[in-house]
Amino acid sequence: MTHLSASSLARRFQEATRTSPARYVEKVRIEAAQAMLQHGATVAATAAATGFGSAETMRRVFTQKVGMSPSLYLKRLMLRDGDDGHLPA
Repeated sequence: MTHLSASSLARRFQEATRTSPARYVEKVRIEAAQAMLQHGATVAATAAATGFGSAETMRRVFTQKVGMSPSLYLKRLMLRDGDDGHLPA
C-alpha cells in the first residue's frame, strides 16, 4: 500500500514518532490492557483481546512497562478509588 520496503517504512515511522513500530504497538497494547483491566476484564481475557498471545506474556510486558504486575495495578487502582472492592466505572 505504501510502496515502501519494510525497512524504509520502519525508518520513516521511527523518524516521525521517535519510536519503532514494535514499541509503538506494545505501547498501544499496554494502554488497551490498562483500560480493560480498569473495566473489570480478567488478565487472560485482556491478554487475548490485546494481542499478547498469553496471560504470562502480558504479565511480563505489563510489569516491565508499567512497573507493576496487572494484579498489583488493580489493587492500587482500587485503593486510590476508595478501597470499596469495586472498580471505577
